[in-house]
Amino acid sequence: MTLLSVRDLTVEYHTDSGVFRAVEQLSLELEQCETLGMVGESGCGKTTAMLALMRLLPEVGRILSGSVHLDDTDLLRIPLAEMR
Repeated sequence: MTLLSVRDLTVEYHTDSGVFRAVEQLSLELEQCETLGMVGESGCGKTTAMLALMRLLPEVGRILSGSVHLDDTDLLRIPLAEMR
């Protein structure tokens, strides 16, 4: 049974220098009792992706598209109070 499902997650930052797309169309599935490790170069979007999953992006960050389902709950659609 799928515990966590991420589909086409895209995240960008709006800075004084312009718009920077940090994550583009990330998709993954994590089954119960599985462990996921993310590996990549510094600045490739690992932290941004995980912050987006938890809706903890800084103010300049914005989720453009995608879905994040934990069990049957779409974490990007529920109120922030419910996320807490």
